[in-house]
Amino acid sequence: KETEKGITRMSRMLDKEMDERERKGRIEGENEERARIVGVMLASRSPEALLQDPQFLSFGFTQADIAAAMALRR
Repeated sequence: KETEKGITRMSRMLDKEMDERERKGRIEGENEERARIVGVMLASRSPEALLQDPQFLSFGFTQADIAAAMALRR
C-alpha cells in the first residue's frame, strides 16, 4: 500500500468489500420487508391458509417467508 500499484490494489479491494456489504444489506432489507408483508397477512389468516392461497404463492412467498414473519413476532 506504499506504491501506486499497491494503493490501486487496496482501493479495488476496499471497493469490492463495500459492494459486497451493500449487496448483503439490500438482500437483508428485502427479506425483512417480505417478512413484514407476510406478517400483516398472518394477522387475518393462518399459515396453512396462506400456503393454499394462489395469490400468496403468485407473489413468490414461501413457507420460509411465513417462518421469518413468525420469528419477527417473537
